[in-house]
Amino acid sequence: MVTSPTPSGRLHCDDRRSQLLGAALRVFSRKGFQGTRTREIAAEAEINEALLFRHFATKEDLYEAILRQRADERAVEAIIESLDEPGQARDDEAYFLTFAEKLLDALRSQPEFFRLMLFSGLENHAMARDFRQVHIRPLYDTVARYIGLRQKEGVFRKDVRPVVAIRALAGMLVHFVLVTQVYGDVSPRISRSELIRSFTSIFLKGMVAG
Repeated sequence: MVTSPTPSGRLHCDDRRSQLLGAALRVFSRKGFQGTRTREIAAEAEINEALLFRHFATKEDLYEAILRQRADERAVEAIIESLDEPGQARDDEAYFLTFAEKLLDALRSQPEFFRLMLFSGLENHAMARDFRQVHIRPLYDTVARYIGLRQKEGVFRKDVRPVVAIRALAGMLVHFVLVTQVYGDVSPRISRSELIRSFTSIFLKGMVAG
């Protein structure tokens, strides 16, 4: 639902902030934090720079607000919760199919944020690094603990560190999103379901003991 502007034609404060964060995200995703100027964000939002500074005093404030907004969406927490049932049932295929499905959808649904995080890695941006530690790493830690549990139960091979194993599956998914959404390489054509099942199958067959 789109909120109507005030009678004067100006947006409400919350709507203006959302507009500015959307504009900032688009520019950051194209140019990175270091390469972005506040006047470019103002131009993207079709306002003057002075109005931008009324809402966000610095470029850093804008960047931090984008990260906080993403954290508030609780996407990672939702993925972790979805893994609880197959994990309790020790249904490995369902567990990793769910992980792959949820992670792939999260990556593909936010292409601009995905690009922003790529830039943050290249720039070694401290705020984005802290965001990954606090809001993304818990997902990998959760899955790594499940892998470790299945190793102790004799189902998964023990010569692979759990944290390395989960990076392998996540890496396949991230690489696919990278080449399709950033590089624009759409070959080979593959459906979402086939992609998820193929990557999960490769992972599980590589992990099963014996």
